[in-house]
Amino acid sequence: MDRVPQIKQLYRELSELHEKMKPFFIPQTVAHHHEWTQEDADYFLKLHQRQGEIIRELADLEGGHI
Repeated sequence: MDRVPQIKQLYRELSELHEKMKPFFIPQTVAHHHEWTQEDADYFLKLHQRQGEIIRELADLEGGHI
C-alpha cells in the first residue's frame, strides 16, 4: 500500500505543526503579556489552515470524510 507512507508523513507534519503552534496557546499573565503582531497572526493562520488541509487529506486517505 503506497498510502501508508503518505499517511505517516502527514501525521509527522501534523505533529510538527502542533509544536509550532504551542507558543500561541500558552496562557499569558499580566506580568508576561505578549501582544501578537500582524506577522504572528498571519503565521498562526497559515499553520491553522495547513492543519485543516492535513486533516482533510488524512480523512480521504483513511477512508473517512469530513
